[in-house]
Amino acid sequence: MRQLFLEGPERRRLDASVSLRLEASLSQSAAGLVVPEFDVAKFRRQLANIDFANCRDIDGVVAWVLDGLQSGMTHTTHPRYFGLFNPRPSTASEVADRIVAAFNPQLAVWSHAPAAVEIESHTVANVAARLCLPQASGGHFTVGGSEANYTALLCALTEQNPHFGARGVRAYARPPSFYASRDSHLAWLKIAHQAGVGRDAVRLVPTDGFG
Repeated sequence: MRQLFLEGPERRRLDASVSLRLEASLSQSAAGLVVPEFDVAKFRRQLANIDFANCRDIDGVVAWVLDGLQSGMTHTTHPRYFGLFNPRPSTASEVADRIVAAFNPQLAVWSHAPAAVEIESHTVANVAARLCLPQASGGHFTVGGSEANYTALLCALTEQNPHFGARGVRAYARPPSFYASRDSHLAWLKIAHQAGVGRDAVRLVPTDGFG
């Protein structure tokens, strides 16, 4: 348990060490290739030698993970990377992730993390206002577009039939359908599967060369 919950000087030492190693790794990534060569066979051999029955030193684990990510991923932080769905994280978002990871606020109910819930509510309200949505508009943060679209579909199904929340698709007299562009993300098919309406519920609308 000592390795799981470091305190005092040891925690500060590890925190400083991780920051320095991350800084060096990011600099090294920027100087290399956007998609470096990855020896997957070698990496899998290393993984095979990891025995979870035995505790490993956290410094060694950190170094090994950083080395693996150095060569085993597309570097979204690279100055020549121009991705859409996974752009480079801002410094503020890196700091935010670190704070959230340390505090682990639970937003399931207001009483568990009122400050975090209030921050979310205030931010959502301001975004809604800037989009000229009605004053009573609400929402919540999601991890990405797929979860956001999934939430939107559940809201639409519930808005169309208030009994959907309790009875699912059985609340509908006929199987429900929804429409999406044929050029849209294939996540819509997974979303239909998750929501229980089935992939056949997705009606893909053809588009021309201009989308």
